[in-house]
Amino acid sequence: QCDVNDDYLVSQSVQETILRTMTVTWHTTSSKSDNKTCPPRSICVHAWIEQGSRLTNHVIEPKFMWREAYQPELQHKRQLNTSSKQPYQMRLMGICRILAAGDAYSIN
Repeated sequence: QCDVNDDYLVSQSVQETILRTMTVTWHTTSSKSDNKTCPPRSICVHAWIEQGSRLTNHVIEPKFMWREAYQPELQHKRQLNTSSKQPYQMRLMGICRILAAGDAYSIN
């Protein structure tokens, strides 16, 4: 547990999070593919935070990145899955609010 009023502990917690790869469960939403509705599913993913940078006239935004940890259908094909070649990503500067899981479906 981190005391949010202790600047040193907050700084250490942020650094540890940035330098870490996490294994988390991604709960997908329903999707449509070839006129078929695919039900939501849970996928084990490796996730990390890519730090942003400020270059001479350009800013690279920090991102939350993730890729599927395991795809059994590719096990014997000796090929990388799509998310290993180009991981999923979400711009951290683009987040406007975070909701509790139960509240996410009650927004109009």
